[in-house]
Amino acid sequence: MKIVDDEMLQKLKKDSKIKSDDAENTIPFFSEDTNIEELEQYDKFKSRVLKFALYKKRSEAEIKTKFGKEIPEETLESIILDLKKYNYIDDTNYIKRAINEFMTLKTLSKYEIKNKLLSKGIKSDLIDEYFQNNQEELDNYELNSCKKLIKKNINSKDEKKLIDYLFRKGYSQDIIKLAIETVE
Repeated sequence: MKIVDDEMLQKLKKDSKIKSDDAENTIPFFSEDTNIEELEQYDKFKSRVLKFALYKKRSEAEIKTKFGKEIPEETLESIILDLKKYNYIDDTNYIKRAINEFMTLKTLSKYEIKNKLLSKGIKSDLIDEYFQNNQEELDNYELNSCKKLIKKNINSKDEKKLIDYLFRKGYSQDIIKLAIETVE
């Protein structure tokens, strides 16, 4: 028994084109030669990627890394375009959410934040743009983080070792100096 007849398949193919002048925004599987198995396979892949993206916000690079070997590249790109269209994947939003999480839970320097985001596959230019747009907030956070680390470690390390520790964590000399002056 056929679940979808040929007439319905043709309607599906016709309706599934994304309305756009941009040829890149069409789903590659929906052509005249598309059969039901290909549609079901595409839907299965899309569901898996969507589930992965919804479980926890993910960057585009994380999705490509996770599914790059099991989903054909053309299909994965099409799925990512769809998910971007509906804002399930948005690296700019990902940066904002991740930095807010870091600021709430951790004591990191801007250098450490940038490295964590780069390790998630976020493009450096997007990170730099966010840092420029939120410079004052990030500077205040970095100063407060540095103060917390100084207070936490002031008794366990001599001042030279403490300064070296903060340098290794990525704090600038100016931030360290200002934090030490305000803590003491």
